[in-house]
Amino acid sequence: FNNQDRPLIACVDDSLMISHMMEQIIGMAGYRFIAINDPLDAVDTLIARQPDLIFLDVVMPKINGYDVCAQLRRYPEFADTPIIFLTSNSGIIDRLRAKMVGSSDFVRKTVDADELLQKVKEHLDNK
Repeated sequence: FNNQDRPLIACVDDSLMISHMMEQIIGMAGYRFIAINDPLDAVDTLIARQPDLIFLDVVMPKINGYDVCAQLRRYPEFADTPIIFLTSNSGIIDRLRAKMVGSSDFVRKTVDADELLQKVKEHLDNK
């Protein structure tokens, strides 16, 4: 099982603290990880790297997670990639909006390691 075979998980979040925490949780679970802190670079970087799963912060400067998600879904290579929103507000409106742009799931912003890895497994197993 060499390194390149392990799923690559991307996290798009302007917070370095969140990215760092995600990297620790995901790295310890044996996945490869890429952090993207500038949402304006997100689409280009994701196309270049082709991750197996994407965590996406909803509230970011310059462009929000909904817009990034909608952009990604226009590319055939991201038609089936799980895109999981990181959010502190998962009210009904947010959920509807997320569904409309093609998000796969939600994780609460106070990131719980077990929940996070559970979601990763769930979505990668379904691919």
